[in-house]
Amino acid sequence: MLNVESDPVDKPLDETDLQHLTLLSNHISIAIWNARPYDLAQRELAERKTAEEALPESEEKYKTLTNNLNVGVYRVSPGAKGRFLEANPAYLKIYGYESREQLFK
Repeated sequence: MLNVESDPVDKPLDETDLQHLTLLSNHISIAIWNARPYDLAQRELAERKTAEEALPESEEKYKTLTNNLNVGVYRVSPGAKGRFLEANPAYLKIYGYESREQLFK
């Protein structure tokens, strides 16, 4: 086997050396190719973690905004028989509800 650390640089490579170098280069190429999905997955996980960490702050901003509006804001589930999912205090006051629970019933 070719030993690049101890074999003289000026020694010509024989067929066995070339086969070993070809095999080694193939293994390196495969390793690099296989590392690409891992690297991509790591980046996607980092992006997801960043988004998940930002979510509570975004939700808090949304709640603060909607709860402090003087305009009634609500969300209902889709469909003809949609039910209330959210309503801000202004909506409850406008329609005479004392609590969200009362509205949701």
